[in-house]
Amino acid sequence: MKRFADDTYGSTLDKVNTTALGSVEKAFAVKSGFFNSNTAAESQFNRSKTIDRHYLAHEYFNRDWQPFYFSDIMNFPMQRFLLSGLLNYLTTIWAFTPMKPAGR
Repeated sequence: MKRFADDTYGSTLDKVNTTALGSVEKAFAVKSGFFNSNTAAESQFNRSKTIDRHYLAHEYFNRDWQPFYFSDIMNFPMQRFLLSGLLNYLTTIWAFTPMKPAGR
């Protein structure tokens, strides 16, 4: 949807209402293969149509918004450090916490 909105002129709300949502609506109408094989996409899209347009514009049509994959996050050294610190804490806490049987 963002790509459709980026290729047009007008206010952000106009882009959300007509260009982005309208383009996806047309794809549903022609029964495109993506929506036929991903039935959850239709319910997610229908839910997004009920959300406040200002919120949609802010969250999904921000000009600086960059979608990324989970693997991209794991490639950042700081993220790996934080995750390893959390895992280290979880393994350490079990070493010092006495385990008691239930009911005692």
